[in-house]
Amino acid sequence: MKKHSLITLLFVLCSCVLLQAQSIPGVQLGLKGAWNYSKIKSDDSEWLSSSNRSGYQAGIWARFGGALHLQPELYLTGKSSQATVVENGSNIKADLNFTTLDLPVLIGSRIGFGPLALRIQAGPVMSIVIDKSIGEAFNQIGEFNDYKNQAFAVTGGVGIDVGKFRADLRYEQGLSSLSKNEVKSQKVSLWSLGVGLRLF
Repeated sequence: MKKHSLITLLFVLCSCVLLQAQSIPGVQLGLKGAWNYSKIKSDDSEWLSSSNRSGYQAGIWARFGGALHLQPELYLTGKSSQATVVENGSNIKADLNFTTLDLPVLIGSRIGFGPLALRIQAGPVMSIVIDKSIGEAFNQIGEFNDYKNQAFAVTGGVGIDVGKFRADLRYEQGLSSLSKNEVKSQKVSLWSLGVGLRLF
């Protein structure tokens, strides 16, 4: 119930921001969708290894400024990975799936004139875990039973603006572990390819 209330509250807040920002000069707002390719990493590669799986991103973005700008974003993200764990001398495989609300706050530089420009952007990301699905094979492994509600990462990449359309290629690296077990960390890394549309 709390998860649904959080999503509803964020939707209402975003709607209010969209309505207010239309009257502020130098502010852009738009929609974004992306395909991502993610995996779960551990500091101890002998215990946990994983392969990349595809996921999604969908949400909104705002931009304040011009050549030098601040760009906060808010989107729903699906992240997944097929993990292999060494437990009692045996290799155990299962899927890990997370749904998160991600809030990147990017600082960027825009190079170009008029409707065509290139961008370089980077900044921190806060992720709030709203749902998780862990494969049956991991049910008896303690490190996969208790996850934090939030995690932090850093992201950066390049983009292009063509009129009202946006495209971005980014890499995101987890800074904090999703697991509450500090000894056996689980950090998310991902590549994303996104497209966006400026509403105004």
